[in-house]
Amino acid sequence: MFYINMGLTVLLSKFVPVSAFIMPILVLFESNIKSMKISNSVIMSMLLIISIGVLYLVAHIFTKHQNFADRLPSKNPGTTFIVAGLILYALYFIAIIVASNVEGGGASFAVRQLGVYVIYPSYILICVGLYKAYKSLAPKQNP
Repeated sequence: MFYINMGLTVLLSKFVPVSAFIMPILVLFESNIKSMKISNSVIMSMLLIISIGVLYLVAHIFTKHQNFADRLPSKNPGTTFIVAGLILYALYFIAIIVASNVEGGGASFAVRQLGVYVIYPSYILICVGLYKAYKSLAPKQNP
């Protein structure tokens, strides 16, 4: 279930910009953040972790409400696709975080430009895995 929830989280992050709601809160504490001398990569990493955490909670509540754990077969189909997509997704963001520490911004620009060839296939893999998992669900039983 963890992989299905993470796959839903990644797809939700594409459509629901949680960090856009968090940024106005950070603006209130901008002077405190600047006085602590926290780098931008740390702030962006914190935003990424917070937004993924919130969206994971939403995905978990959705799958819990729909009883996905009881309705899926013992071997979850589509798990390999979801895991491959999540690995590509994580590698992309790790590369962006590492490249943002290089002075000048050229490395970060290059990673963002070439990241299209990594991030879209990861979305496709996650969608295929979630589709396979959805198609294997047993019918929902009414209590």
